[in-house]
Amino acid sequence: MTTISVMFRSFISVAWLLMISPAFADPVEDAEYIVDETVTAELLRPVMAAMGESMAAGIRGELLSQGVSLSDEASLVIAKIATDHMIDPMVSNMRAGTILAMMENISDEGLSEYRAFLETSAGQELVAATPELARAGERIGAEIAPGIAMLAVSQMIEDIQSDRWPDAVAAEVKDEIRAIYGIE
Repeated sequence: MTTISVMFRSFISVAWLLMISPAFADPVEDAEYIVDETVTAELLRPVMAAMGESMAAGIRGELLSQGVSLSDEASLVIAKIATDHMIDPMVSNMRAGTILAMMENISDEGLSEYRAFLETSAGQELVAATPELARAGERIGAEIAPGIAMLAVSQMIEDIQSDRWPDAVAAEVKDEIRAIYGIE
């Protein structure tokens, strides 16, 4: 075998390896695939449901500021109806920004490996389970939140009493908050 023949075969072997190497896959295509698999209506539905109670409180507050009283149940129904209509536009409008964020924050190799994982049966199992995992997270959060909130409020009141505030809180805001909690 001649030196040129060996060099040619070596060149072909290297070229073949480069063509099939995932490190040289298109990172934009990888990010698009990842978003297609992970930013879905099925995933957003439980997330939006978890936000429903906060939205309902906001709706009640807004209507109350206009002199309209609304029951908790009615505000939850309004929030449910609204969030149901928000899911599809959110998925389509989040797509480009999420792809860009992935490309800015994850290396080309990381995107390629993430996509490769999502293409496995384990990756597809995780994608399929994610909405239920989100719902479970909501339930778990609802169970543990009251105790955590009570502790946080207690610690917050201690901070207010001890004059420990976040940076740049105006004196009149401090006075307003102290008045709400009956702290002098």
